[in-house]
Parts: sequence; C-alpha cells; structure tokens
Amino acid sequence: MDHQVGSGYLDLTEAERRLVQVVGSGDQLDLAGRKYRAGDLIPADVMRRWGRSHTVRASVIRDILRGRLVGRPDPRGIRLRGARISGRLDLNYLTATIPLSLTDCLLPDGIVASSATLPALILRGSLLAHRDLPPLVARRLTTTVLDLSLATVTARCELAAVDLAGAELGLLDARGATLVNAGGPALGAEGLVVGQDVFLDGGFTATASGSLGAVQLAGARIGGQLVCADAAITGTNGSALSTDGLVVGQDLYLARLTASGGGPAAVLELPNTTVGRMFHYGPATVANNASRGSRINVDGLTYRALPAGLTPTEWLQVIRHDTPAYAAQPYRHLAAALSAAGDERQARDVLMAQRKDQLDRGALTGASQRAWARFTGVVLGYGYRPSRALLFLLGVLAVSVILATVLGAHGALAQPRLSGSARLAAPCTPLQRVAVGLDVGEPLGVPSAQCGTTLLGAGSAFTVLHWLLEVAAWALAALFIAGFTSVVRKS
Repeated sequence: MDHQVGSGYLDLTEAERRLVQVVGSGDQLDLAGRKYRAGDLIPADVMRRWGRSHTVRASVIRDILRGRLVGRPDPRGIRLRGARISGRLDLNYLTATIPLSLTDCLLPDGIVASSATLPALILRGSLLAHRDLPPLVARRLTTTVLDLSLATVTARCELAAVDLAGAELGLLDARGATLVNAGGPALGAEGLVVGQDVFLDGGFTATASGSLGAVQLAGARIGGQLVCADAAITGTNGSALSTDGLVVGQDLYLARLTASGGGPAAVLELPNTTVGRMFHYGPATVANNASRGSRINVDGLTYRALPAGLTPTEWLQVIRHDTPAYAAQPYRHLAAALSAAGDERQARDVLMAQRKDQLDRGALTGASQRAWARFTGVVLGYGYRPSRALLFLLGVLAVSVILATVLGAHGALAQPRLSGSARLAAPCTPLQRVAVGLDVGEPLGVPSAQCGTTLLGAGSAFTVLHWLLEVAAWALAALFIAGFTSVVRKS
C-alpha cells in the first residue's frame, strides 16, 4: 500500500477498507457484482436487499473527504458503485479537494450538503430516500458538476425532495432522473446559479404534491441552456414548472414535454423569464386539471428572434387561449420579433389581436373605453389598419352618388334659374347629379356641381341626408389621419 491511511483504518469493515485503498489508488470500488456491469441499471428492489457486504457508513465517506482516512488521495476521488450508504451522509459546510462519485448506490437516509464545496458530486443511477426529510439538501452547494442522471429520489415532506436553493454549479445533469415527493415540491432550485447547462430531459420525471408546484427555478441564473425535453412533470395541486425571474443565457427548450398541474396557477409559470437566445416551445401536452385556461403564463417572458417549435400564428394562439389572463407584453414582444424579422404585416395582426383580447377578457373596464375600442377596431383595425377608414369613406362616397342620382331623378335636385327668367328650373342631368353626390362624399374636395336642392319633399330629404353623409365623410377622413399618425393606437 503506497498511500497513507489514517489511524481509524483498523475500525473499518472489509468494504470500507477496500474503499480507502481505491481512493488512494484512483480506482473504482464496484460492489454491485458481476451480474450488473457498469452501465446497467440496478433495480430498486435489488438495492434494498443489499446487506453488510454492500454497506459503507456515511461517516466513513465524510472522513475520507475530510482527509482523515487517506493522507494522499488520488485526484479522481471517491468512486463507489453498488453500495448501501448507512446513515445520512452529512457534508454540510465541508470543503473537499476530491470529487465524490456514488454511482448506482442506495442512500436510504439521503444526503445533506448545504454550504459544502466539492470538485464534483456524482449520484448517477442512485436511489435516495428518507422517511420525513428531503433526501437531497444541497443549499448553497458549490461544485463544478452535480450529476443526478438516472437517479431516483423519493420523499414525503413539505420541503423539496431535491433542494438546490442558492447552489452554485458548473453543470446540472438530471437526464432520466425520477423525483417524487408526496408532500411537497420535487425540485426546489430558487436562486440556483449554473455556469453552463441544466438538463432536465431524456425521460426526466418530476411528480409533486402541494400548491408550491413540482419544479421551482424562480430567480435562477443559467449561463448556458435549460433543456426540458422528453420529460414528464406533474404538479398535483400546483404548477408543473415555475421560472419566475429566471435568466437563461442561451436557449430554453420546452419540447415534447408532458406537463400537468392543478390549482389557480398556470401549469407552466414562465413570467419575467429572460432567454438570451432561442425559446423553443413544442410540448406534447399541457393540461390544467383545475382551470382549462391556465396552461401557461408568459407575461414578461422575453427571447431573441421568433419562438421555435411552432409558427408565430400558433404561438399567438397560445398567448390568446392558454394564458390565465390578458397581458399586453407577450403580444408586443412577439410583434417586435416579427418586425425585426421583416414581417410588418403579421406584426400588425398580432397587435390587433392584443387589442381584441383586451376587449374579450374584460381588461377595459369603462363602457366608453370599450365602445371606442370596438368602434376603432372595426373602422381602423385599432389604428393598425387605417386603410379601413378609406374603404368606409369610399362607401360613403358611393352612397352619396346613389342618393343624389335616385333622389335627383325624383325632383330633389334642379339647375338654378337665371336671374329674371320666368322659366322653371330645369332638372339636373345624370352627370350633374353624380357631381352632387361626389361633392357630398368627398370632404376635402372643392364643390363643382351646378345643381342645388329643391323645396320639394325629396329635396328636403336629400338635404338632411347630405348633412349626415358629409359629417360621416369628415369623421372618416379625420380617423384615417389619426390612425395613420398612430394617435388611435395610443388611446
């Protein structure tokens, strides 16, 4: 034995002595046996039957990390597979110089590693549990890698089964992990800081009970990507995923995700989330068992370019139909992305949809506000289609010409008599009647007609209609100018 061992070496079991030896040599201690080779998943019922030959006390692992049992440990650190860890592994406030790798291990009493500093913490394929405490508590843990891939964590407590609040990690890998908490959240990572990527994919499953939801990433900071794809997240009485205030430096993937929740919160709570590059949204299903309309909350969600995984029209439908309440920001951000992509027409359609949603969901409370919004929606497209006012103006012009032609033929219009002439006023020609109609329906034109109204009943009727049509023409012209100069949009 070319490495130093501590004085407590003689008090160790055979398995623990072997572990001390391999920590010095840099090898892995594999207690799983020949039946389960490296890479094979070991069934949970097999792990629970492991006896003394597979058992390593948690205190021994802690003493090794503290440097008490191995004087010169290999830089590869503790590499243990197929072991049953006896007792709750307490790494609180511990600063270690070597990594800890517990692969395919059983930890029936879990791990606490709050305010600890480790080069790496590997729990790949391991089973963590506890009767009434969180199986993994790593608040303010500092490590370059936290590997929970293929791990299973089961709990029945009000706190998160995996508690990473305030931890500082280089990488978080939970691909294929199963997190279940019958009393509270599955993953609590509020204020988590990750320098690179977070992987919650490859069959990742999180099931939680309680109103706090299943996966909590509120206020977290991720320098790379957040990948939540090919996963199933269930919040029985709350949201499935909550990312309020999350900042993702690169991409956010919500692809082929099966998410379900219950209660007043949306299943996917993504308010005030900042995505530095691409936002990919293409879940398999998102279902709220308590409120059909509360599937996703994206008020304050920002991203670069257009969302991937669906068309802008489909994303617009998500904003309109799957969000819990009206919010202007999701519409305006999508419109800005479309405008940046050069699609001004669709950007205007999105902003028109925003105003319609504002009306439909009762965000405008005043009766006058609602009436004005409906009117400008029809006439001006809420200020984004001012050309509609011109179409209505053409309609007024056409009605004016028709009325002048029809009523003029029934004595409403006549040519003026010459001064001192005894002759009766002559009726207007068809061309003159059309000119009168154009004068009425064209508010900005100079009157050119040579006919006037008579005192007959038809003439009186035409005079009244003339006033009404002229007012309508002036109003439509003013609305067109207001819409063209964006005055209506600001109202």
